Amino acid sequence: MSDAEIIENLIQCVAQLTRHLEAENAILAKRDATALQPLAEEKSRLTADYLEIMEIIRRNPSLVQGLSREKRELVRHAGTVFNAVMEEHRRRVTALKIVGEGVIRSISEHVSARNRPATYEPTPGASRRPAVPTSIAVDRNI
Repeated sequence: MSDAEIIENLIQCVAQLTRHLEAENAILAKRDATALQPLAEEKSRLTADYLEIMEIIRRNPSLVQGLSREKRELVRHAGTVFNAVMEEHRRRVTALKIVGEGVIRSISEHVSARNRPATYEPTPGASRRPAVPTSIAVDRNI
């Protein structure tokens, strides 16, 4: 593969990854995480291609140093757009992760509060005796 082909492949790969992340961002904006699953294989392939090209460039930095001004600007622009889309993607994924963790934490706190033994002391925590259940009721809300 010639130097020009490697750089062209880099530009094409970054453009494809950018489009892919934009599609994922649109799905994340709709909060439909299940729709991301079919895109995972393509994303893995594109990421592997990108890493392979970047490894070639890392081993041979003269590929980038010998670029014409126009090609260098194309690579720089593609990288800038890609980084901006990747940053938006990171923010969206982080926000969904935080919301999901909050929901799980809230549910677990609610369940643990419901499972806590009832104490009938005038001041909560005054007695360390375990509460003995006096009756059993079925919670139909669950």
